[in-house]
Amino acid sequence: MKRLVPTLICVLAVQMGGQFSVRAAASSNALENTTAFLAGALSEFMSDSRSFTATTELSIRDQAGGNDPMTMSFGSAFDLGKIRMDLDLASAMNQTIGAGISVMGINRIMFIGYPANPARVVFPDMKTYMEIPLNQSPQLTQKAGDVAGRLEKKFVGNESIQGVAAKKYQLQMAGSKDVAFVWQAPALNDLPVRLQATTGGKVYTFSFKNVRQGPVDPRVFGIPATFKKADGLQAITQLAMAKLAEQAKSLIPQ
Repeated sequence: MKRLVPTLICVLAVQMGGQFSVRAAASSNALENTTAFLAGALSEFMSDSRSFTATTELSIRDQAGGNDPMTMSFGSAFDLGKIRMDLDLASAMNQTIGAGISVMGINRIMFIGYPANPARVVFPDMKTYMEIPLNQSPQLTQKAGDVAGRLEKKFVGNESIQGVAAKKYQLQMAGSKDVAFVWQAPALNDLPVRLQATTGGKVYTFSFKNVRQGPVDPRVFGIPATFKKADGLQAITQLAMAKLAEQAKSLIPQ
């Protein structure tokens, strides 16, 4: 059985890392289709039976080429349907923007997803977190589930990924131009070590390194008791702007 909620959290993290605008995420049907396809493809390795930690490398580039790809590396943990991703957004942005979000306390973000609970977005530098009840988006969840159920898996050939022998498969729905490829390593219990998806004019490539299989400490998916819960994104934004204003004030000569 494959759960779509943690998979959608992964896609949310990817989209934030890729610097999608909130306006586009809220209004674009094309972006919703991209989210659904990515979630369906990523469900290939986010199943209830997977338990492992790894360093995940993500690359997002234009399908047509021309621009340099956006790349970032982050820690990830998966355990029986739970997921945690630790992103350093500052490292994926230019120096000026990275410095700005560091001052605001939003450069480091943790995404934590649970099978039967709201997802949590944690801001460690602010000691704050917010919840995202994905059940408020039943249409997106249903669309992602439909994609996962309709993807046809076809063996392509044997390839070595970063020195790891793997079997390459194609994932595609009949009549769709969106396509994904997944590389599964027999020596790692067929754990995918790379997944590449082409959708929405972008090519998303996930690669796993330093894979450690086995149960994950439950505390990895917890939040320190000293962290405060924010009411939503607006509250997080207000806290971030307050930190920025405080920093600016300290730079003004008295």
